[in-house]
Amino acid sequence: MTQYTTLIALAACIAPAFAADVWLTDLDEAKKKATAENKAVLVEFSGSDWCSYSRNLRKKIMTKPEFLKYAADKFVLVNIDFPRKTKLPEAQAKKNQAWSQEYNVDSFPTVIVLDSDGAAYGGFSGGLPDFAAVKAPLDEAFRNMKNSKAAVAIANKLSGDDKILILQQIYNAVPEEYRDSHTALLKNITELDKKDITGLVSKTNRENELKALKQRIQNEIDPEKPAAETLPKIDAILAEPKLPQEGRLALLQLKLQLMLQEASNEEEIDRALGVINDILKVRPELSAQLQQLKKNIQDNKDELLESNKTRKAAQPKAN
Repeated sequence: MTQYTTLIALAACIAPAFAADVWLTDLDEAKKKATAENKAVLVEFSGSDWCSYSRNLRKKIMTKPEFLKYAADKFVLVNIDFPRKTKLPEAQAKKNQAWSQEYNVDSFPTVIVLDSDGAAYGGFSGGLPDFAAVKAPLDEAFRNMKNSKAAVAIANKLSGDDKILILQQIYNAVPEEYRDSHTALLKNITELDKKDITGLVSKTNRENELKALKQRIQNEIDPEKPAAETLPKIDAILAEPKLPQEGRLALLQLKLQLMLQEASNEEEIDRALGVINDILKVRPELSAQLQQLKKNIQDNKDELLESNKTRKAAQPKAN
């Protein structure tokens, strides 16, 4: 009896170690393995040493034999962890951060089902109580992936506009929060759609222009630097033709913020209020809100000027 008890205890200790070995920690490696084994990827974003929901999910479900047996023929498992008490190697921490940004992960745990190209099809966020609750969204995501692949295979047997429109339907069926990960499908559509019958070519071009502009703003404009240095750079970009409206709006909002922060008299506040008129040209549907904003600033001019004066007085003098 003692020998039997010892064997049971030993098995209990060994099982988690085997479970841990099943889980990879590199998403790129997982995608390669998924390609070789014709599987999907299940990626779990976790906070292993501080998030109770992450710990419970992993301890009570994701490392248990029932889950591992279920996942074995479907998924390559990968855990992307964000511990706080344990420091990851710098290279791993950077990769993990990049992957979390790629899939817009903002809470833990988050579990997403991907294909071997990294396109996302579903999953869940937060703690779930048991295996059945975990299995349901994963099954749905896995079906979504299989159905999407089958639909693409059918579309690829077609040609011309029929093929393009079917591919568009497949792309539009992807939940919006996952569409950014379906780059291969979008590229296929935009390369085929020379006449832009889907509207995706022009939409993609606008989005790429906006991304490039946001990156440029981030590189060239530092809101922490003096307004005298920053505002001319903003005005120079605003003067450029064919500026994306979303980018123009962001620049005008930043300009308004900086001008109000630097205002030292009523005349400077009035000049800042002129920027609201420029914002109104970009977003006329916000007329009521913008007029209310202008009124609020005008009604609180004295407090704003006093606040600016106090803040500037507290700033260290430049040598």
